[in-house]
Amino acid sequence: MRHIEEIQILRAFAALAIVIHHGMFEAVAFAAVRGTAFAPPRLLPWPAGVDLFFVISGFVMVLSSERLYGKPGGPRSFIWRRLARIVPLYWATTALVIAASFLLPGAVSGERPSLMHALASFAFIPMLRPDGTTQPVYSLGWTLNFEMFFYLVFALFLPLERRKAVAGIALALIGLWIFGVVARPTNTALAFWSSPMILLFVAGMGIATLRLEGITLPLGLRLFMIVVALLLLWLDPLGMTSDPLAILQEFDLTRLLAWGVPAVLLVAAGALREAKPSEAPKSGGIWTFLVALGEASYALYLIHPFVFRPLRELLLRSGLASVIGAWPYLALLVVTASLAALLVHWLAERPVTIYLQAKRA
Repeated sequence: MRHIEEIQILRAFAALAIVIHHGMFEAVAFAAVRGTAFAPPRLLPWPAGVDLFFVISGFVMVLSSERLYGKPGGPRSFIWRRLARIVPLYWATTALVIAASFLLPGAVSGERPSLMHALASFAFIPMLRPDGTTQPVYSLGWTLNFEMFFYLVFALFLPLERRKAVAGIALALIGLWIFGVVARPTNTALAFWSSPMILLFVAGMGIATLRLEGITLPLGLRLFMIVVALLLLWLDPLGMTSDPLAILQEFDLTRLLAWGVPAVLLVAAGALREAKPSEAPKSGGIWTFLVALGEASYALYLIHPFVFRPLRELLLRSGLASVIGAWPYLALLVVTASLAALLVHWLAERPVTIYLQAKRA
């Protein structure tokens, strides 16, 4: 998967979109402390980076599991590799949030988590917070509650050959969504997992299947798809809510249509290009940096809040806040978080993942 550079760059854009989204709130607070105002412009719906992540995840799982379909021990190997990839950094960041809620309560929003809420968060089980939202202790982990459920369903069908496995996974997820629409389950976890968001994984698997079947798209069509996707996100024809978490409790298709469709177009445009056998990977400049950032996108997604607050305090206490405007501050947040993510990825996340995955190789 590391050699599909377009997908890595889409990963980078997805993570950067979330960072910018949260950075906008930071910039508003920063400006208020300085006694000025900052009104973030609506260029793109930045939270849609999550939808892009989900489509990419469905795509990656199908391709990266090519040697596991129908093989003895395939499901166990798949689950172990996913746990080794996801768990260490998420558990570490969750533990930091829990520790901060007790040691530095002013630095963490919300109440101290209960023991059950903490355990559910570590186990990737959706649970209601006191404020009524279905979020784990570390709120960014709501996306991982979807991801880990998808991995579990994926593993159940790995004993089948690829075509049957992908079809089975797709039917299971679509069936779960239909069940949610019809039954409107009151169980928190079941209601969460039967959200239309799970259909984004299905779309990503479909794109991977097309790639594996040798389907490619001409450059002109792929560029057109990218333009259409960005226009749909910019124009927001469905008037998508500014609070992307609000519809996670519902069973409508608003978010799927508003942000999911453009995400599918972007991934298809990036994945279904015609590869030439002798073609060497692109290198140099921003392209190489974005590919590297795509590899570190998971770290960027999880650690950027831990960069934001210390950086704000540093600027305020050093007096530099008085000479830095909201826009330079936002740019500084994004750049600093990106560099920190690269360091965490190369010095901690990647070595730990390789070590743990090798333990079951």
